[in-house]
Amino acid sequence: MIKLNENLADKPIVLLVDDDPIITDTLGYFLKREFTVLTASRRKEAISLLRQAEHPPVVALIDLGLPPSPHTPDEGFALIATILAHSPKTRIIVLSGQNEETNARHARTLGATDFISKPANPETILELIHRISAFDDADAPFESGLIGSSAAMQSLKSQIKQFAPSPFPVLIEGESGSGKELIAAGLHHTQKKRRRLI
Repeated sequence: MIKLNENLADKPIVLLVDDDPIITDTLGYFLKREFTVLTASRRKEAISLLRQAEHPPVVALIDLGLPPSPHTPDEGFALIATILAHSPKTRIIVLSGQNEETNARHARTLGATDFISKPANPETILELIHRISAFDDADAPFESGLIGSSAAMQSLKSQIKQFAPSPFPVLIEGESGSGKELIAAGLHHTQKKRRRLI
């Protein structure tokens, strides 16, 4: 099932992919006050919506367990990769009952920004979307040193934004000349910018 709400051009787009109609209806109703909500219950439907939309979604809320394999995370992982290949600036929030740590780690490796276990409070999700949107509004000067717009580069930029607010040290590994100093500068800059936004 694919649903588009009205005022598509007037509001930022949020893509919501879940095979549970209670979740899509409830969250869709809650979010449509501020966003155009596109909902789908399968990966193919979500991809079709991406191709039809005039603008890419600012955020995609993705369940990992989707038909035809709702008890495994494979469809959700494939959808994350497809969305980021189609629209690298879309932020992915995994909203899943499959909340094993290995799934969360793999989703982040693919480029997901955050991982929320079901059931999730709609207010918490809205707050997270606002934080991500505010965080992405301004261009980050450090990104001028990171050349390229491939899925791997977008994933790297997403990881910088993901780990910058962490109170723990971040280990940056790589061969000599691979750009570790740029990543460190990006983490530092992003952390300072985030403090100004909060």
